[in-house]
Parts: sequence; C-alpha cells; structure tokens
Amino acid sequence: MDSSTSTKVEPDTDDDVSEEVFEHFDDFTIASSWERFISKIEAICRLWMADGPKNLMEKDAIPLENSETSYKVKSELQYEVKSYCMEYYFENKSGGKPADWISNFHDLQLCFGVKEFLLIAPQSASGVVLDAPEASKLLSAVAIALSNSSR
Repeated sequence: MDSSTSTKVEPDTDDDVSEEVFEHFDDFTIASSWERFISKIEAICRLWMADGPKNLMEKDAIPLENSETSYKVKSELQYEVKSYCMEYYFENKSGGKPADWISNFHDLQLCFGVKEFLLIAPQSASGVVLDAPEASKLLSAVAIALSNSSR
C-alpha cells in the first residue's frame, strides 16, 4: 500500500486534544444495592471533605449544644428499605485557641479523644442497630467508602 494514500488524523491544535479528555466518568460496574450504598456514602464524604470545615459552617453545619467550637452536618441515605442518617462531627477552633476537654463535647469525643468522627445510624424511633449483620454491613460500607475517598 502506498503511504501517500493512507490517512492519519492528527490534532492540529491543543483544543482538539482537550476535547478528548473525559470530564465525567460513570461507573456502570456498581451492580448491587450494597455497592450503591457505599457509593452514596463515598459521595457524601467527598463533598464534605471538599467543602472543608469553614465552608460547612457557612452552609449547613449545626453547632452542638453548649459548645462554641463543635459542629455537625448530616445527610440521609437509603439502603434497601431502611433509611439511615449519617452525621459528621468536627471541631473548628476559633482564634487558634486550644479547646479544653470539658463536658460539652459529644460523648464519643470524650471517650475516644477524637476531634472529628462520622456517625451512621438507622432513622428509626430508637436509632439503634438491631442486629450484628446490619452493624457489620454499616461498618464495612463506611470503611470502604472512607478508604475510597482517601479519608
């Protein structure tokens, strides 16, 4: 074959190259309801991480009772037929002053000495996880989502 008759299309400008870049990728490999649940948790975590504490406070963060530096944001999720509430608790020190460990922190902050944590619970009247398999699924889903979102 004569090389002069073959056609090869090459981009002439950088604009052609930028059109080839994908702006969004849809992952169609998420098949099960559990994988979709993990994906929802991951999306919420990524959104909260992207916003950061300062922007979260300006948007929809709720100050904790009797605390000037602790806040929470929450989001609701659906997994199969159950509804869950996911809450992210964080501390925003005002003026760079360290906060004293006093009783106005959340119980988990006092027990474990953490400044930020994620809490997920059923949206039932009691808010209690009823069995070990459900607790295991919730823990696994959150662990995988946080690992995927690099948190």
